[in-house]
Amino acid sequence: MSALTRREFLRTSALLSAATLAAACAPTATPSPQGPGQAPAAPPTQAPPATSVPSAPEPTSPPEPTAAPAPTSRYSEAPMLAERVAAGDLPPVEERLPLEPCVLANMDGTIGKYGGVLRRGTTGLADSAAATKLVVETLLFYDPDLNIVPRVASSWETNEDGSEFTFHLREGMRWSDGEPFDVASVRYWFDMELNNATLTPAINARWKVGDALMELETPDDYTVTARFADANPLFIYTASQYEIWSPGHYLAQFHGDLVEDMDALMAVVTEAGFDTWDQYYWDRATYYINPDMPHLGAWVSQNSMADELYVMERNPYCYEVDPEGQQLPYVDRIQHRRFDTPDVFNMWILNGEIDCQYRHVSLSNYTLFRENEAAGDYHVEFGANDATLVFHMNQTCPNPKLRAFFQNRDVRIALSHAINRDLINELVYDGLGTPRQYSPSEASPQFYEALSNAYLEYAVDLANEMLDAAGYAERSADGYRLHPDGSGEEVSFILESYQVPLSDIYEIVSQQLGEVGVKATYTLVERSLNYEHVAANTLDAGIDHTSRAVLPLADPAFFLNISGHKHFGIAWCHYYLNSEQPTAEPPPDGHYLYRMWDLWAQIRRTADQDAQNAMFREILDIWIEELPMIGLLGEFPEPIIVRNGLHAFPSGFRMALSNTLQHEGLIPWQTYYWDDPAANA
Repeated sequence: MSALTRREFLRTSALLSAATLAAACAPTATPSPQGPGQAPAAPPTQAPPATSVPSAPEPTSPPEPTAAPAPTSRYSEAPMLAERVAAGDLPPVEERLPLEPCVLANMDGTIGKYGGVLRRGTTGLADSAAATKLVVETLLFYDPDLNIVPRVASSWETNEDGSEFTFHLREGMRWSDGEPFDVASVRYWFDMELNNATLTPAINARWKVGDALMELETPDDYTVTARFADANPLFIYTASQYEIWSPGHYLAQFHGDLVEDMDALMAVVTEAGFDTWDQYYWDRATYYINPDMPHLGAWVSQNSMADELYVMERNPYCYEVDPEGQQLPYVDRIQHRRFDTPDVFNMWILNGEIDCQYRHVSLSNYTLFRENEAAGDYHVEFGANDATLVFHMNQTCPNPKLRAFFQNRDVRIALSHAINRDLINELVYDGLGTPRQYSPSEASPQFYEALSNAYLEYAVDLANEMLDAAGYAERSADGYRLHPDGSGEEVSFILESYQVPLSDIYEIVSQQLGEVGVKATYTLVERSLNYEHVAANTLDAGIDHTSRAVLPLADPAFFLNISGHKHFGIAWCHYYLNSEQPTAEPPPDGHYLYRMWDLWAQIRRTADQDAQNAMFREILDIWIEELPMIGLLGEFPEPIIVRNGLHAFPSGFRMALSNTLQHEGLIPWQTYYWDDPAANA
């Protein structure tokens, strides 16, 4: 079967059609691109044919009696690691790499230079994705054109109905502490974490078909087979997003079922400030909190991300090389400095103190950033974001009156007509956004114009008529609508956010809702507190960027209300994920969510892509009918700050920015390098 569809939005016509493939992991070959307008192809059932890693020279017999010269390595390494090898602190690079390393090339086709530091900004521990998405390693991943290619796995096969997947790990690969990485790490994850009721009270549906958990077979040290009770062809996307391993050689010392002295473990748990061993276990298993935690990423933690400056340093056992056999990454360190307000982060950009970053770079400041490019010695590139700015109401909030209001379909459609998207677009985004509902992006194989354009008309009279007809015609002395239960209470709720850059939008939307008699009060809280409100189902409503829309079959969480946040019904989501949660609540009988969840279950068991797309279109039709969330603007060109002298990706390349693709992680950061590393150290 052919590879996934190549999307034209990721290219600029002449320059990028000739660009070198950025991620070609040995042993792979690049599939042929599809032309614009061709039907999307199904995911591949196996890895493409092999591409060789750099070959060792043919040995020659030395003349007698001269001694043979020392063998020449086909691989090379960063100077900072060569020094450690010379000092006897590290084994030679050949012993640190797998037999078949993954080969990654810089997109401009050049060979990089070693050294230097990349500086970035973060809001702290709750913003961990700022760092983690740069070092995610999975069995498979995507190349710049969204083809699925091998990464940790060197190759894979799939049976015809997608009920069985076999992955071949890279022999000789190692964890960042030098310990072997093989099927023992996969078995530990499966047996001691996923199947441990204390560590995993509810197993995520991605590892199941129906109620049946996948079976895991490991016939040898480097072969892993995932077998499902029924067809599960979309598991190819799971293998491209989620890790299926843990370093048991390290974590077993914290595992309550594996230690010999439980009292001793609990003494450590208590001293560390935790109540149970599983809480402490997951703390120790989080590499950006615990720098001793072994990892597979190209850079490994040197301290906790809770610190003001979080530093990641090159992994001596990184399993990736460039086309000439240089062990990656090129850059020695990546550091994330904590900022408390967006103004501080913007100042760092203008001062040239941010080297490469999309996260937290607000489109509303685009003019400011462009005007200061020369002074800050950087330039602004654009990424293609699949996110839509969405107004989401928690239809399961604790207030029963608000529940009834939010759960009323006509109310949601009325509020959509009450919002002037063009005004928001012009005032906040200089007209760069596109009014739309949350739906698959224009670059997606599942793009659906009918949903994108539903209920977008700014029509205050229509909104008022619909709200009146929905039972909310009575108003208070202040002009706000009253709940229809005779209580005399105004329809009033909190719009909560942790994102300062969205403040203007919150204020505009609150004002526009007020014009149709709905009282929405904006409040700004810390990100961690907002997450607590979501977890406790105490959130009323919010406005946020909602993505995962370029490959929705890979991650449909927001379409199905099963994500960790940005829900339109938090308690319903908790019910789907784990019905035993205290906050879990089933949707009402006959609710449209049951139909969407049933369609998704069928999609997961269907190998035929046309049938998959037809059923997903049914889900989108339900969205048109019910409008669970209200979309505002999307299809944003997202600014990316790139310091001059950094080889990241070709100028003009529109990197796809999506959670499915690890946002900034689509193009491997291992391949970024400085023209002058010493000047950026």
